[in-house]
Amino acid sequence: MLGRDENGEFLKGATLENWYAPNITADRYKGIGSWTADDIVAYLKTGANRFDIASGPMAEEVENSSQHWTDDDLRAVATYLKESTVADGKAPAPLAATDARMLAGREIYADRCSACHTSNGEGMPKLFPQLANAPLVNGDDATSLMRVVLAGSRAGGTVAAPTGPAMPSFAWNLSDADVANVLTYIRNSWGNAASPVDPGNVREMRKKLSE
Repeated sequence: MLGRDENGEFLKGATLENWYAPNITADRYKGIGSWTADDIVAYLKTGANRFDIASGPMAEEVENSSQHWTDDDLRAVATYLKESTVADGKAPAPLAATDARMLAGREIYADRCSACHTSNGEGMPKLFPQLANAPLVNGDDATSLMRVVLAGSRAGGTVAAPTGPAMPSFAWNLSDADVANVLTYIRNSWGNAASPVDPGNVREMRKKLSE
């Protein structure tokens, strides 16, 4: 029946305003199963933790809402997410390192991305997001990744972390194929494994961002 609840997809993510709200179940591969309760509290309170930095609509949520919650409320949400969701994800096999898209993406990453995110994808805690073994990177939907590469992003500022780090736009000097290749490389390196990004999808995102 149209409009029915998809209970099996609860908290597994969805696309909204050309962003992908990521999986926040206990899935250790695509969700936040590897986050501790303290990691969740830190993310909601400051907009950053050792794994990720809030951006887009989530940065707005932290700035305008969850940074102002009480510590008890933050802990309650963290406990709920840790104890009430199911971990059912399985990691696929990564794309071969010899694939032409991986080879091209590796060169682009070394030139444009490694200075901030480091050559092994570890990033810098609370400054540049970790890409290695990253649930958002491993997600089924690469919408947010495409958007951030094309349009750039700035993290929200909070009382605890007033200076939000930023990433520049690369739309001006990376083609659709370049963006697809570098994201395909990131999604299949350093313990990550996910479907390749299609240049056609990058082209569609570029068009949406220009409207």
